[in-house]
Amino acid sequence: MRALIKRVNITTLFVTHDQEEALAIADRVVVMSKGTVEQIGTPLQIYETPETRFVAEFIGACNTLPARADGDGNLILDADVRLPCGAPSGDVVAVIRPEAITLATSADAAPVFQATVVSSSYLGHAYRTVIKVGSLNLLMDGHFPSKVVPNPGTRLSVMIDPTRVRLLPPSMQV
Repeated sequence: MRALIKRVNITTLFVTHDQEEALAIADRVVVMSKGTVEQIGTPLQIYETPETRFVAEFIGACNTLPARADGDGNLILDADVRLPCGAPSGDVVAVIRPEAITLATSADAAPVFQATVVSSSYLGHAYRTVIKVGSLNLLMDGHFPSKVVPNPGTRLSVMIDPTRVRLLPPSMQV
């Protein structure tokens, strides 16, 4: 569809409820909820920097967590999970895409957390895994080395890329 639209070089309005299709075909995406425009942007902007919790949760899987910025450059997700952030102090909603959580290596500079696999599904291109980090259950998408099968109970060292965490005001929780 995208190739045809580009080849004939015409402006096209394409309406779909398939989020992946919208991201794959569109140059610009309009996300609406209950007849109201929530956000307009490129597919990358919509996915990586959602402006509302609705957009974050509607466009792809994500973890949305109440959090607190402590004013000293830390984002506190729970007692055991703190990430560097540049946010001023206050309550926020942290949006973390599953692919922003990866297996840690010894070379990683970001904070490393111990996690336990709760459940895992093989999707062909990756595993979709629910992990427990501190008191949080987080969705993680990724590849695992052949020696590491993400079965329930498996212990992992993971990192959350702080540059991929999107912070929304708590008023955006609705």
